[in-house]
Amino acid sequence: MEWTGYSECCRKAALNPAASFCTTCRNPLLRCMNFSDCMQLVEPTKPCPVCLKPELVIEAGATVSGGIGARLSLPLKLRNFNRQIARPIYLKKLVKNESGQAPQKVDLNWEIVEPGSERTFYVDAGPFDADGVTRVELLLTIAMRAKEGYEEVYVFSGSLLLTINRDSNQQVIQNIDLSGAHFETGGLVHTKLDANQTTGGATHTADRQVVALERVEVAELAEGVRGYRADGQRVPRSVSFRFVGFPEGDAPGWEVMLGARGALCFGRSSREAHPETNPAPMDVSLRAYARGGELDRDTSTRVSRHHFDLLVLNERLVLHARSGKGVLLNGKEVPSGAVVPIADGDVIAPSQDVANAIQMRTRFRAGQFGRISQIELIRET
Repeated sequence: MEWTGYSECCRKAALNPAASFCTTCRNPLLRCMNFSDCMQLVEPTKPCPVCLKPELVIEAGATVSGGIGARLSLPLKLRNFNRQIARPIYLKKLVKNESGQAPQKVDLNWEIVEPGSERTFYVDAGPFDADGVTRVELLLTIAMRAKEGYEEVYVFSGSLLLTINRDSNQQVIQNIDLSGAHFETGGLVHTKLDANQTTGGATHTADRQVVALERVEVAELAEGVRGYRADGQRVPRSVSFRFVGFPEGDAPGWEVMLGARGALCFGRSSREAHPETNPAPMDVSLRAYARGGELDRDTSTRVSRHHFDLLVLNERLVLHARSGKGVLLNGKEVPSGAVVPIADGDVIAPSQDVANAIQMRTRFRAGQFGRISQIELIRET
């Protein structure tokens, strides 16, 4: 199945917690990792339209213009006033790009913006060596988190347009007018002149001014925030999985997606659900077999009932170690509870003591535009 965009029938179908596709249009259902709170379906590579809605504003009274040689310190606020869901957002990194200067990281002494709150920071600009309009770009790396500790991170760009005048005694005020613009569309910034708000040769904002934020996918890949920076590839949430070399019954014999749980679960438990003996069935059963094909019970019992999960976070395949025994990735132990990225060709084994009996290798199949369309999980032992 291929994701083709949601319709109203999809949103109704998603209310069934066991549904992995719409029964009307057959479209895969990709749920937000906070679906139980926001009830939102998400696109293969985009953030949840409800859980992540940051807003950046320039504080009222800020000095937003100056003459040649001047320096400005702009007070800004990052707001988290999402009225649909009470969930914090996290500012992981802030970078300033100013004309003629190298990118500069802005140090902050805070990270969390709680629901219904805002946090203040300052950005310095200048000194300016030429008159005219100059642009200061801010790159904000912002994250949302799930109850299980999963984190999705995105990079947004906001531009501050400042007017620099050759004659410092003739200041021009720049009002940023974003009426009608909104976060999803990344509205354009329009400027107008107003000579009635200058004091002592400086220009001050009369009211708070909204700075439009727009997601920048190229920066996400270049910074290693999302996708695989080394080869420029990305894994969308709509990727399909194919299992090769698994005994019949231990893994699906057809292509599957992440399904209703948003993850593929691996462990010793059966794939068949039973209300008493197996209320949480696995997507893939990890069992050891002797040379003759019979089940090796002693070795199999060393695998936990639910040992690890595979899911897609930040356009990468990741492994979540669920067992207290940890997981082996390329011969190195991943401790219990850890979430680590998986690359093309990586080798996964439940643990060191069963690596000779249960081991699988990943193989990424590239689609168009650097998107991974299919991931094969090849059992080698």
